[in-house]
Amino acid sequence: MARAISEHGPAPWVRLPDGLEVLAVVDADLAHRLLKSRIVSRNPRHWPGYEDGSLEVGGVVRNWVAPQTALNAEGDEHRRLRAPIQGALTAKRVRAMEPVIREVVGSLLDQVSAGEGIVDAVEAFAAQVPLLITTRLLGIAEEQHRDFRRAVAGVFETGVAEAEAVQRMARLTQLLEKLVRDKRRAPADDFTTEMIQQADAGNPRLTDDQVRDQLMLVVSAGLETTVHGIGNLLVALMTRPHQLRLMTSGEASWEQAVNESLRYRPPAEWVPLRWAVADFDDPETGMRFRSGDPILINFGSAGRQPSQCPHSADSFDVTRTPVRHLAFGYGPHTCPGSGLARMEMEIAVRGWFDRFPKCRLAVAESDLRMIGSWIISGFAEIPVALRTSSAR
Repeated sequence: MARAISEHGPAPWVRLPDGLEVLAVVDADLAHRLLKSRIVSRNPRHWPGYEDGSLEVGGVVRNWVAPQTALNAEGDEHRRLRAPIQGALTAKRVRAMEPVIREVVGSLLDQVSAGEGIVDAVEAFAAQVPLLITTRLLGIAEEQHRDFRRAVAGVFETGVAEAEAVQRMARLTQLLEKLVRDKRRAPADDFTTEMIQQADAGNPRLTDDQVRDQLMLVVSAGLETTVHGIGNLLVALMTRPHQLRLMTSGEASWEQAVNESLRYRPPAEWVPLRWAVADFDDPETGMRFRSGDPILINFGSAGRQPSQCPHSADSFDVTRTPVRHLAFGYGPHTCPGSGLARMEMEIAVRGWFDRFPKCRLAVAESDLRMIGSWIISGFAEIPVALRTSSAR
């Protein structure tokens, strides 16, 4: 999609499926300049007609811009809303999750091994790893796992009817409100309780609705993006056995494989939405932005731009010198959970190939179906013939 759009310039006007017109930024250098610029904001108050209701905004875009999250704030308000997330998602807590991730991955691989025939690596594995990790991190009861997975996946599906989009967001909101109530009544040693405590200690403190919205940001970023981060890397290595051999022989590291996959096919392709807060020009591209222009930045094109990746940008190469990509954003809104996501991807994919070294796709890569979303880039199903070795 980004390549087709780029034929019309670095940031042409495009019409989204719901009818909204936005400037789609597909030039990596321009994207980096805008992401660190104070003249571009994530706060929808800069969108003409949004606050007074004269602009009709529905579906998935409303679901993304309406919550009071750190994603949609700037300056002091952004720091205030982001602080409880950073305070709860410390490096110490992330390190403590490593044995939990290994335990979850091992248990899931045991279950996959017990199956026969063709296995869907998304539903049986890639979707389950971040679901079990995130729900355990947040202290979500096991009986609610499936509801959370369905609700969060719905936030990213951009082809659903308006009524369905509203219903899915309402369900996720209800689940998170219940989670906050439960943790206030019975605090525990988990991320949600820590976030509530951090929010209460703030000045001013965050309301429970604001805590709920920050949790919404955490579960949406921590679940569906990691699902497809794992799935995309599985497909990349199953379809490129020569690259997989570099990993298993030790000629390249699994960290390199994760970085290359995030460059090659980042799961978060477009993250709605930003706005120009004043008129300005970009001298390098000659682009002219007007106050209130809605801006949609393509995170997927950055890692393939000649200026960022001059050699064979469209090939998957784990030996590539690290390339600056936008898989976790850039600037003040860089994802605070990137370390946990990388750890989940590396442990999950390495564990998969340790257990199933002879696995292969059961269909041609070109026959894999992508999910119904212009926000997320990933596969709806990954049918795999495991072909495990007798030693396993």
